[in-house]
Amino acid sequence: MSSPAISIVIPMYNVEKFIDTCIDSILKQTFQNFELILIDDHSTDRTFEIAFQKYSTDPRIKILQNSRRLHCDITRSIGLARACGEYIYFMDADDAILPNVLETFYQAIKNSDAEVVLMNTCFTTENQKFKLPMKIECAQRIFNDPTPRFFDQDITQRFNHELFERGCNWEPWTRIQRRDFLINNGITFPDTLRTGDLLFHLAELCFAKKIQVINAFGYIWRQHPNQTIKLPAEELLKLGIQSFPAGLKYIREIFESDNLLSTLSAEKKYYLELQSMIFYLTKSINLKGIETLQMRSIVQEMVLKSDVCAPEFVMSLFNIFLTQTILINEQNKKLKTLSAEVESKSKTES
Repeated sequence: MSSPAISIVIPMYNVEKFIDTCIDSILKQTFQNFELILIDDHSTDRTFEIAFQKYSTDPRIKILQNSRRLHCDITRSIGLARACGEYIYFMDADDAILPNVLETFYQAIKNSDAEVVLMNTCFTTENQKFKLPMKIECAQRIFNDPTPRFFDQDITQRFNHELFERGCNWEPWTRIQRRDFLINNGITFPDTLRTGDLLFHLAELCFAKKIQVINAFGYIWRQHPNQTIKLPAEELLKLGIQSFPAGLKYIREIFESDNLLSTLSAEKKYYLELQSMIFYLTKSINLKGIETLQMRSIVQEMVLKSDVCAPEFVMSLFNIFLTQTILINEQNKKLKTLSAEVESKSKTES
């Protein structure tokens, strides 16, 4: 039996309400030369049971189960290791795709000969009961920079333009990639609890010679209360702190790799490594809603937990972000107070 063109990897954890819609959206694709790898991350609900009972007879579908909870990024890496397709596509188990997504991706990556192809548009919905291919009650969302383009081949310019300035999205479901490109460069997901997809994107930015953004849409990002991003600020903060040492280690390994573009000078490597660490820090450590005094405590905790670089270096990274965050929080407080005073005065006068 010939290998499939595309391997679709989906980690599953407590998504019994959504998993059938997700899988059905894949089975209804206009492009059918795929394998689907479903990996249950030790769910405590009926996710695995539903997937196995409804879909295990389809020869294209592999259904695996972790013996313990490993979290999303490690589970994705397990799926990548089991994949046989020429190309890899990652999805989240609570989302869905419109029928032409795989075909659009396949044609784009074949025609461009790129290692990675990203789509610039997706849909978002809070409707937890939508079904395909019925009408989808959701709004279209455009990514930060929707311009179709190829990334600059100069890696420094690529980072400056596509990550630090344009803010290109890094969710795994925004892109398809060549499997041999990932294998040859040792690109996989890190063992972190938060923002591992950002680090995966950083690695692709470093190693890919050709990345294309296409003007296409079709991914349906379902938002619901059980998502990690919906956790309280304190919980997200805790996950960020726990992930930070492994995240920095992953970044260091990227820039120390012998396979990195040979044109990079030592100065360029240092600049990109430093900028990447600052960027990762700002995304993994979510301080929204955290008071200033708590921030100081958080810094100390994070420094003590860092086993990758010197505490002074960690502090220098964090101080840039911390200062900006404190100023923004204080400004927002003043604006809220002023707004409340104006509203109160207006009510009194009326």
